[in-house]
Amino acid sequence: MQTNAECYALITTLYERLASPARSLEALAAVNRGGKASRQAFSPEYYQKLHDKDSAFQQNNWLVPYLAVFTGAGVQTLREIGCGNGAFLDAASAHIPLVIGVDWARSPLLPQKPGIEFQQADITKVDLPEVDVNCSADVLEHLPFEALNDTLARLHRSATVNFHVIACYDDGHSHLSIFHPDEWLHMFRRLDQRYHIFDLTVRHGDVNKVVCVITNWCVPQD
Repeated sequence: MQTNAECYALITTLYERLASPARSLEALAAVNRGGKASRQAFSPEYYQKLHDKDSAFQQNNWLVPYLAVFTGAGVQTLREIGCGNGAFLDAASAHIPLVIGVDWARSPLLPQKPGIEFQQADITKVDLPEVDVNCSADVLEHLPFEALNDTLARLHRSATVNFHVIACYDDGHSHLSIFHPDEWLHMFRRLDQRYHIFDLTVRHGDVNKVVCVITNWCVPQD
């Protein structure tokens, strides 16, 4: 999908078309492929242990490859939801005056420097002051479905631009909301029809591990 432009365009178009039919929240809940993950995983203590001991949580940040999207675009304030190890905050702070990380666990690797703020809080409950951009990577699929609708609405209201990288597969331990890209897109389009699929990739070379990027920002793509 990353290398064949025509195939990529076709797949994106199909997902966009599938997202068009109206679906109720009840219908979306019924197709949620989550549930295998333990709800005990939905706690700050669980994620704090991962940040303290898990090498993947300490090394990976799936937003960093998209940094160029936000640079040179006049963004003054950016908030990363589920900022994890802070690698994206660190990189973004070189280009954006104020970057804010929100996570309910505090990574020991979190950067401490001017222009970076951190808030330890539950994103499903915390107040969200207005910023230019809300962004996240591999966060929304960790939320229980019953918290998604309100959380997405608050994210939408609190920023001009939303940009979210979403893993659409079961990780075997902590993905509680598992939907195909068109289903995620439909949830966002319940808020604003301008949301669209910005990118589609597969992770670890596995076609069963699809990742989509959904945004309401019309940004140029290479």
